[in-house]
Amino acid sequence: MSIYRYFILNVLYILFCIPIVTIPAATGGLFATARKYAYDDDVPILSTFWSGFCENWKQSTVVGFLFLFILGIAYGDSRIIAWLRLTSGREAAICLICAVLMSLSILLHAYPLMVHMRLTTRQVLVNAIRLNFVKPHLTVVGLGMVAGMGYLSAAYPVLFLTCTCSVLSSALFRIVDRKLEVVIKLSHGHLPITVLDQSNPSSRPHSVQ
Repeated sequence: MSIYRYFILNVLYILFCIPIVTIPAATGGLFATARKYAYDDDVPILSTFWSGFCENWKQSTVVGFLFLFILGIAYGDSRIIAWLRLTSGREAAICLICAVLMSLSILLHAYPLMVHMRLTTRQVLVNAIRLNFVKPHLTVVGLGMVAGMGYLSAAYPVLFLTCTCSVLSSALFRIVDRKLEVVIKLSHGHLPITVLDQSNPSSRPHSVQ
């Protein structure tokens, strides 16, 4: 049943991504479903995905296109730097890779936060940046999982069509959930960090500033 659910969720996500502009909103629906899976094995896939898609489409789209814009600027800057020969091509490529990894790590925290908490877009981005430095080895693990699954999906496209996106979303949500547990424990010591309430299976909690 778990394999079946991951397969259906993956296919559903790909179908909703076909119009291209709906990719960010579909990602919101994907992570919303992954969140429910983290607490309950018996989840209605279509209704949960559609609910997450509709509830988070605006914030998901803003965050998704914001990071696309940032990556576009980073790529354009690297090309300009290489063209002006201000640095070597290898150094420009390294800077671009670093910018992509940092943006990707923030993005991978932003979507789980978005479906897990009631936050403004600014709060989502700020807390996504902060969570990168909470258990940073988990951030590295998350990026490694994305890179590994991306490589396997390129080598075996059937994986992308059947399970890559759904499995990754579930794993990444669990990583962010573990980080949130640490944040909540640290907040009890009155550290200068945004406090985020723990979630429950039935509804998203409000943030506590």
